[in-house]
Amino acid sequence: MAPVSVSAATAGSRGIRVVTNIWGTATGAPNAPVASQVLVNGVWKTSQRSTTDSKGFYAIPLTYGATTPGTYTYRAVVTVNGRSYTSPNVTLTRTAPLRLDPRCYTSGVVVCASKSDRKVYYVNKGKIIKTHDARFGGLAYDTNGRLKNYNTREGTFTIFRKVRDEISYSYNNTPMPFTSYFYGGQAFHYSYGFAQNGWVGDSGSHGCINLRDWNGAEWLYNNMPNGTLVVVYK
Repeated sequence: MAPVSVSAATAGSRGIRVVTNIWGTATGAPNAPVASQVLVNGVWKTSQRSTTDSKGFYAIPLTYGATTPGTYTYRAVVTVNGRSYTSPNVTLTRTAPLRLDPRCYTSGVVVCASKSDRKVYYVNKGKIIKTHDARFGGLAYDTNGRLKNYNTREGTFTIFRKVRDEISYSYNNTPMPFTSYFYGGQAFHYSYGFAQNGWVGDSGSHGCINLRDWNGAEWLYNNMPNGTLVVVYK
């Protein structure tokens, strides 16, 4: 009997509730039982069963985790004459649908900042052109060492002032590259701290919308002139 070799692949990323498969070929195993398995808390669990075709090809729907965002690890197991052959591990990331506020659907450009998604979306005519990781205002210490809540203002605004190399003199002369103000002292800008630490161990900004990617922050600055519509929402 020819040796059995099992390959496996997934789409890599799909939204929740979207039908998608694990697929591959079991060389030397035509018309053989095949099952998808998912790694749950370090243990492989069988999810769905099927049969390879006459050439050893299989495609099995990935149902485990289909309604929950996250990254899942799968493999295929083919059985021939009582012996099991497994594929290499593959992953699939389930993503939640983007939550664009209704105010983001306009005839032109609008920059939408979702606190729940922790994202900034650059939207043109209702289509997302760019997505940026974002950090919003939260608990932070003021200049006197007191813990305060610096919530980022929610609502509809416009960009009214831009400073490419801004400095926050109120908070330890902190650099704020690519600053675009939309409400009082609140602005979009690149943050070195956010870039270094992400959301881990940091409760938030002092009200600004921090951007973690330098190139992304520069792109947004260059494509968000004064007068650009801004929507900040939960």
